[in-house]
Amino acid sequence: MADIKSIKEQIKIINDSGLMEKADQKVIRVVGVKSEVLINSFGDAVDLLADKKLDAELPSSVIECYNKTFNDKAEEDAIDPAAVAPKADDKADDKADDKAAPKADDKAADKTADKTADKDPKEKKEKKSPAAMKPRSCYGHIASAKSGQLDEMLKIGSTYGELMEKCDVKLHRVKGHVAVLKKKGLTVLLVENKEDPMKTEVSIKEASV
Repeated sequence: MADIKSIKEQIKIINDSGLMEKADQKVIRVVGVKSEVLINSFGDAVDLLADKKLDAELPSSVIECYNKTFNDKAEEDAIDPAAVAPKADDKADDKADDKAAPKADDKAADKTADKTADKDPKEKKEKKSPAAMKPRSCYGHIASAKSGQLDEMLKIGSTYGELMEKCDVKLHRVKGHVAVLKKKGLTVLLVENKEDPMKTEVSIKEASV
């Protein structure tokens, strides 16, 4: 369940940062807003800033809250205990490895070698924001988040009902996400079903940005 208090705190950080103004957007409204709308507004704001290449300026607390809120919990549940449980043969191999463990002198030599290993003092690691380190979807959103899931389904084409069910979002979130993709210059293909709006088909013509 989303932590509304934490989301409000991160929205305040975003509003105070001036990044929304940089992106030519209004600050995120918090007062008098329902929790569900607040959560979606927070997610849309982070997605928008990522689209504008401003996500690198977001504090890590905002990105962590975003990932915690929108990442699919199924990733954690999908781990098969049987797949990670050691087999009998593996246990036998482990025992054999234990018997062949290096002696104390060998360990000391290894530690000395590690300390004396050459390091290039000029070598610098490129600093990346937490958001930049996350894998991206075909349309540039964080792949494991709701926005990334919507991207992949829109790429192949889906109905409003399918998008809502599989991504666990409301219709206004789907339409808002489609609007964001349209602003990015992508072509939205819509086959409207007036009898049953949930069967309206929507897709993106381009395979990627």
